[in-house]
Amino acid sequence: MPRTAKDPFVHRSIVELRVKLQACTRQKGAVWLAWCPPLDVMTQAETEQRAIDSLREAVELWFESCISRNVLDDALIEAGFNRLQPGGVHGQRTWPAGLAAAGTERQGTDAFTRERDIEVSIPAYIAAQYDWSGNRRASH
Repeated sequence: MPRTAKDPFVHRSIVELRVKLQACTRQKGAVWLAWCPPLDVMTQAETEQRAIDSLREAVELWFESCISRNVLDDALIEAGFNRLQPGGVHGQRTWPAGLAAAGTERQGTDAFTRERDIEVSIPAYIAAQYDWSGNRRASH
């Protein structure tokens, strides 16, 4: 029997790329800063939760922009990630130049002390635009 729009499973069937990344927050005066060190993306808002929500959206837009320009591999390598080969072991990534992770040498009022993971989702129709083979193709 074919599924219809009234079928509850139709609306739950979503294909997407999910990514979990480190995020740090800190308060600076009246605003909260949220930072994703692996990609060096930062946002601010009036509350910690809004800063995290804004960071999640900014990271999703970062991925979508890289995918639409077909530069995701290069952008991730520039951010310190390595492509994992089939059967390979996950390695250590480096921090962006000049920046430190929470709890390292940056201390005092500039330290990002509240650390957590954020999960971002990129819809499959956007992720499908990327040339995952590693071959470069012209942008549309």
